[in-house]
Amino acid sequence: MCLYHPQDGVECGLTIQQQLNLKPFAKIIELKPRYGMFLIHTTNAEVLNRLWCVHEVDEAMLAGIKIFGAIDTNSWTEKQFDKMVDTVCTRNAVCQDQDREMLTNLIQERGGFDRLDKEAVGVRKQAKSDLLAALSFQQLFSMDILSIERIDQKTPLLRRLSLVY
Repeated sequence: MCLYHPQDGVECGLTIQQQLNLKPFAKIIELKPRYGMFLIHTTNAEVLNRLWCVHEVDEAMLAGIKIFGAIDTNSWTEKQFDKMVDTVCTRNAVCQDQDREMLTNLIQERGGFDRLDKEAVGVRKQAKSDLLAALSFQQLFSMDILSIERIDQKTPLLRRLSLVY
């Protein structure tokens, strides 16, 4: 039995362009997330090589949202992180050709890529400082900092952060 058939007159959702015209990133950021925005750094991919991610940073800066670097203390070493802290070039970020001109123009109208690079370097330097503190904690106490429960909340930190959204 076929429950769905394309000719049944069922309307599809919005096209990608129609969705983009609704400015979803700007609308989320306009809500002023209580915990700011997290720029998640992985060892698998450079987050700022994607122009849409650069655009999200731009929107957060425009809205005055605090940006934090998030890293996995089990994946990164100080040496690995040192290699990427100062190597930010958001103007080289890529996306589909149809989006590139729109996003580039928007970023240029707001002050350009250099200010985004500067912000990203600052976020990464703070994240490096946080990484070193977490690694030191792990060495000193032989436990992962994310497993600690706060006195006022019994939920571990990582779980609390995942509940933000």
